[in-house]
Amino acid sequence: MRQGWRRWGAGLAAVLALGTVTWIVAGVLGPLLGVHDIGARLALGVGAGAAAAGPAALCGRSFAGAGERREVSRQAVVGSAVGGGVVQISGARGGVRLTVRNGPAAPPPPPLPSPGAPPTAVRAAAGGQFVERSTVGGSVVQLDGVAGDAEIEA
Repeated sequence: MRQGWRRWGAGLAAVLALGTVTWIVAGVLGPLLGVHDIGARLALGVGAGAAAAGPAALCGRSFAGAGERREVSRQAVVGSAVGGGVVQISGARGGVRLTVRNGPAAPPPPPLPSPGAPPTAVRAAAGGQFVERSTVGGSVVQLDGVAGDAEIEA
């Protein structure tokens, strides 16, 4: 519920910026600058108001999104040769039924890269499910956080 109020506040800030700048430019600064045509003053005011509302909306969007939970993927297949396919399922709200069919024998996977520092994706997946610098003849299936039943048929 708290995020909803933040989003409304961010939208209100953008609308207030548009209205306030439009009023100041069209109503106050226009006559002082010698622009007496109401259409020209409104055009200047709305243009300036839109220019002010854009950054207000961007900052407001940043404010509204502050504190949102952002999950980093805890599944990765990095620096590996996989003969079949890769299936990654995370956070399914119901049950999962998966049929993995390996076709005819796949050609041998290419050679693995030389070992070095662990890639960034592997570091992000630490504590999760990851396959690193491996050769897999078939498929790789990674399931994480499935709320219901998981049925895998190979």
